This record gives sequence, C-alpha cells and structure tokens, in this order.
Amino acid sequence: MRIVLLVAVMAVASWLAQHKTIEAYSTPITPLYVVAPEKSVDQRIITVVFPWRESGYCTSQFRITATESPTRVVVDQVMARTIGTDEICAGVGTDGVTAGDTLQPQAPLGDRIVTRAQGCKQLEVRQPAAGLGPTTPTGSRS
Repeated sequence: MRIVLLVAVMAVASWLAQHKTIEAYSTPITPLYVVAPEKSVDQRIITVVFPWRESGYCTSQFRITATESPTRVVVDQVMARTIGTDEICAGVGTDGVTAGDTLQPQAPLGDRIVTRAQGCKQLEVRQPAAGLGPTTPTGSRS
C-alpha cells in the first residue's frame, strides 16, 4: 500500500513538474536505469533512477521526458531545477547516491528496449522488490 501511494504522489508531482517552464530546469543528469511498474499499478508509469548525491529532493524538482517507438523508449537527460525559497517542498529522502522520479510513456513499457538519449546506451530495466521499492535487477534487455 505504501508503494502504491508513493507512486501516486510521484506521478502527480511529475505531472506538475512537466508543466513548469523549461527555463526553470538547468541541470541535466544522465539516467542510470529504470524500474518497471509493479503489476498492481498503472503499467504506463516507470521510475527513472539517476545519480543524486544530496540527502533529499522535492517531488517537483525533476523533469523527465522520452521519445517512444513500438520497440524502444529513449529517455532524455533528467532535468533538475533549484527549488525556490518561496516553494513548498514535499521532501523525499534518498540514499545519498541515487534518486528516482516517474516517467509516464504513452504505452506500457512491455518488452520495449529502454535507452538513454545521450550516448544511446541501453538502460537496465529492473523489477521492483515486493514491498521494498525499486531495487531488484533483472538484467538488460537485448
């Protein structure tokens, strides 16, 4: 239940972030891997994980976009923005190494290959660990 609620909060925050102006986002971050959705949630919501050395972040701090085809999802650089002092921040803790935010493709991920736009490197698609969040690797798809 906690994971479903967290995914829902992240999805709303990502939607809000997508509607901020692109000028507000100035720091590009290269994605590391993606986490497939749990079977019980919307199959069009995936989590993109990227390096993040800070102790936390705001749920509307990142903008993640992608280009899709029937066989591939190409994830662009994650764009980060500085949160203003006048903004309310629903803070999310991190491990001090990575952070993740949601991306909602037009279609479920299915068997499509996921790559990052910068360098065209194929990204690993991980399955979420039951009740523990997105941590179980499944290996890269070919």
